[in-house]
Amino acid sequence: MKTLDEVVEVTKELPEELQTQVRNFALYLRDTQVSKPAGKMKLTWRGALRDLRDRYTSVELQHKILDYWVEAALDGCPSAEAIRCELRAAGSRDRNRSDDSDRDTVSTTSAPRHQPRNGHGRASGSSRKAQR
Repeated sequence: MKTLDEVVEVTKELPEELQTQVRNFALYLRDTQVSKPAGKMKLTWRGALRDLRDRYTSVELQHKILDYWVEAALDGCPSAEAIRCELRAAGSRDRNRSDDSDRDTVSTTSAPRHQPRNGHGRASGSSRKAQR
């Protein structure tokens, strides 16, 4: 480790106060730049949205969360209103496209878009045996 030896030699030539600054800077680099091994995930949030499962699908919740993240990111941004307008326009264009594609398909059934789920993440009335 030629570089490390060079740093040590140069640091030895510095006054004690500057050596302390070099040490503090090295600790700062270690703490901010070196990735730490990921620990085991904690799932303490599990079940936190259980009361919303009859009102929203998981995809709808993902979209709502994304909207909240965007709002938080735009908070205090000088051009936030222009970005919001562009996002609204893009969203309405996307909705119009999906409405057009819905009109092109003919459905012979009138199945609900969201089926209530039982406590095991499956649609009510479904079972693994029935799927086999």
